Amino acid sequence: MGEDRTEETLDRFFAGLPAEVLGQIECLTMDMWKPYRASCRKWIVGADEKTVLDRFHLERHLNEAVNDVRKQEARELKEQGIDLLDKTKWDWLYRPENLPQARVERFLDRRQYDLKTGRAHAIKENFRRMWNFVFPEGARGFFKGWYFWATHSRLSPIIKVAKMFNNHLERIISYFRLRATNSTAEGINNKIQTIKKKAYGFRNVQRFINAIYFHCGGLELYPL
Repeated sequence: MGEDRTEETLDRFFAGLPAEVLGQIECLTMDMWKPYRASCRKWIVGADEKTVLDRFHLERHLNEAVNDVRKQEARELKEQGIDLLDKTKWDWLYRPENLPQARVERFLDRRQYDLKTGRAHAIKENFRRMWNFVFPEGARGFFKGWYFWATHSRLSPIIKVAKMFNNHLERIISYFRLRATNSTAEGINNKIQTIKKKAYGFRNVQRFINAIYFHCGGLELYPL
């Protein structure tokens, strides 16, 4: 455990591993946080080729872009006295298959209009199709078509995210070689957030760290 999301924090972790262990690392999964990438490059040979950008973090970036489009368009419509996008935030952010039944009718109604938010949502959902590919080259070809669509959408938040993905494309495509995600780490993070909520906060960081080790360390506490 470390206090901050800094390069130095991850450096301390790697410094505690024997050289032979560092040499056996075959895959790294992460988001696009630059300090972590810099630390991995220092300590692990061929770190970029071994890195997979977590697919769920990528989809989160797209969700944020869709929401930015929605907020901007909602303001524009409000000025015209139109409330089509009022209270629809989560309609556009849920995956369609997970959309609560109570929202489905409203979502289908809003989707029939020529809304910028509808186009942004379509681009976001289409990106998910990339994970169905088996081989890297198939995924690369799909991304090329998706990228053209996204960057010609005239939706600034979507264009920004598409260009960011393109800048990190090789570490996105590596998923199709290594088939890894951050799911295990995210599961631990969820446990950590539960620990924090149950304690109603901690007086200092070290007590929080101790609690995380206690609850997530796999301790055998039953009497022998």
